[in-house]
Amino acid sequence: MDAENHTVPKGDTSGGVALDFNNDVTALLRECLADTQAYYEISFDPPAADHRDEYHHLEIKVAKPGVSGRTRQGYYAQPAHWRRLVSTQ
Repeated sequence: MDAENHTVPKGDTSGGVALDFNNDVTALLRECLADTQAYYEISFDPPAADHRDEYHHLEIKVAKPGVSGRTRQGYYAQPAHWRRLVSTQ
C-alpha cells in the first residue's frame, strides 16, 4: 500500500486484474466469475540463481487469436544453498 496516496498497487503487477470499484457489487461479482470460467495454469522450476534476490522478468505469449494471458511481471530467484536453508525452517 502506498502510504502517501492511500492506494493499493494495481493487480496487473501480480498477474491479477484491478476492478473498477463502484456500488454495483453484482456486476463486479459477475466480472470475477466470468474471468474464472476457463484458464490454464503453467508452472516451471527455475534454475538456482548465482546471487540472492536475482530478478528475472516473465513474459508469456499466446499464439491463438482472441486469447490473452496474464502473469506477474517477474520473480526473484535465490541461490541453491539459500533455497535449502529456507525449506528446512
